[in-house]
Amino acid sequence: MTGGDQLKVDRISSTEEGETTEVVLGDPSAGRNVLAIAIGLVVLIGAFTLSLFVGSGSISAREVIDAVTGDGQTTTELLVRDFRLPRTVLAVLVGLALALSGVVMQALTRNPLADPGLLGVSAGSFFFIVVGSAFFSATSVTGQVAWGIAGAGVAAFVVYVLGTTGPGAGTPAKLVLSGVAIGAVLSGVSQAISLAHPTTFDKLRFWAAGSLQGRSWESVSVVWLLILLAAVGVVLLSSSLNTLSIAEVVVAHL
Repeated sequence: MTGGDQLKVDRISSTEEGETTEVVLGDPSAGRNVLAIAIGLVVLIGAFTLSLFVGSGSISAREVIDAVTGDGQTTTELLVRDFRLPRTVLAVLVGLALALSGVVMQALTRNPLADPGLLGVSAGSFFFIVVGSAFFSATSVTGQVAWGIAGAGVAAFVVYVLGTTGPGAGTPAKLVLSGVAIGAVLSGVSQAISLAHPTTFDKLRFWAAGSLQGRSWESVSVVWLLILLAAVGVVLLSSSLNTLSIAEVVVAHL
C-alpha cells in the first residue's frame, strides 16, 4: 500500500479451521442511537422537573418555581431549594457515575451485562468504607467517599494483577473470574466486620441501601467534581474503549 492509498474497510472476512467469520465495521444503527439519546435526554429533563414538584408535602407549582428562582427563606422555599433540588441533582450525578462505570467495565470485559460489582470494584469500595467506619470513625460524607475511592482503586489494581498473570492472562474471562473471587472475599470480610461492630452496622445500613433521603448540597459538593472528571476521562478514552470492544478477529486484521 502506497502513502497515498486509503484504507476503508466495511467488512472483514476470516477463515479459520474451515469456518468463515464476517464482521461488519461501522455502526449501521448510529441514527437510532442518536434518537435514543435524544429521547433519553428529554425523559431525564422531564423527570428532573417532575421531581421538584412531587414530594411528601403539598406544594403548588407556583411555589416551586418561586423557590427555585428566588432567594426567599420561607419554609416552602427552603424545602424545595435545600432538599428536593439537591436530591434531584445528586440522583442525576449518581446515574451518570453508574453509566460511566458500566461503560468502562463492559468495554474491558466485552460483556454487555458487566458492572463494577462483576470485577470486585464495588466490594472493594464497600470494604474500605466498613474499615474506615469501624476503626477510623470515617462517618462523614467526605470520609466515606475518600475511603470508597481508595478501596475501589485497590480492588481494581488487585483484580488487574490477578487477571493479567498466569494462564489466560489479560482475557476478559480471567478478569471476570478474578473480580468475582476478590469481590466474594471482600464482601464476606465486610459483613463479618459489620456484624462484629453493631454501631458500624447501624451507620452503614442507610448508606448501603443507597437512599437519597435527606441528602443535601453537602453531598453534591463532595462528588460532583469527581464525577465530572471521570466523565471527561471516559470521553477522552472513548476511542481506546471502542477498540477494546471490537472482536478479536477484527483486531487481528487491523
